[in-house]
Amino acid sequence: RAARAHAIFNVLGVAVIFSVLPYYVDMIEALIPGLANEVGADGSKPNISAHIASAHTLFNVSAVIIFIPFLRQLASFVVKITPDKSGKNQQHHLELLGSVADLLPATALSQAEKALLKYKQLVDRHVEMTKEYLFGDGKDNKLFERIEKYEDITDNMEKEVTVFVCKIMEKSLSEEQSVEAQGIVRIADELESISDYLVRLATYKHRNLDSDSIFKGESLEVIKSFFDKVEDYYHFTTANLFNTSEIHFEQAWQKSEALRKDAQKIRATHLTRVSEGKHDSLSAMTFSDIIVALRKVRSHSLNIAQAFKSDLKEDI
Repeated sequence: RAARAHAIFNVLGVAVIFSVLPYYVDMIEALIPGLANEVGADGSKPNISAHIASAHTLFNVSAVIIFIPFLRQLASFVVKITPDKSGKNQQHHLELLGSVADLLPATALSQAEKALLKYKQLVDRHVEMTKEYLFGDGKDNKLFERIEKYEDITDNMEKEVTVFVCKIMEKSLSEEQSVEAQGIVRIADELESISDYLVRLATYKHRNLDSDSIFKGESLEVIKSFFDKVEDYYHFTTANLFNTSEIHFEQAWQKSEALRKDAQKIRATHLTRVSEGKHDSLSAMTFSDIIVALRKVRSHSLNIAQAFKSDLKEDI
């Protein structure tokens, strides 16, 4: 788009100048001392370079002034002729600057951290899209396709981060750098796992648009409430990916345990409702699968919080 906008700007600018070229040349002659075609004693034209430079500068300045009122129209036109490439074959990659072989371990790890943050931002959008689809009418097929596509993208990004960091780990690292490298690889893996379960959640909705009641009434409110809690927990554990403080981890552990117990209560209550004939077996299984998927998102979020700890508590 930038290249095309630049080309259009120059072509139209030249077209405008050509329409008044004789007057433009006369104006440059009047503004710049000395005739452009004046020949010196040695046969050179000492004034021509100043005239050319001035004509070029004045052209650019004038073109910018002329185009300023039309920037919005130019931008709209360029977007129209160069649409987003949102097709299924589009590839997304993290930009890991530089070759590991040319970087010091500390610099390479810094690059990996930046890439991981970009990766995390994409998973954030994946969470938002899944929530929008799960609690919408479920008829937005384009949104469902985007959710599926994002899972493919996160797969690619997880591989990129892992390969990059594994190359770093082939170097001579300090103990602290080694722990950091392993933590980055683990977080990348956990983020990819979260995306996997987000796709599952969207798929459960997509496959059960015509089912009786799990996405209606009380059941829907239960799912939405638990989704919100898990979403908040995900953001809590990923707000600072490189926070290794004991306070942060202990809070993450306590919140995780509370969510795990909530999930157990929700499933138990739902089984009671099934036994009372309020849901058919398929709906009951789907509801249970949704709660399990959300519980898994909670579990992988906890793993992110403890990625840089060597004395890990075993998750349940």
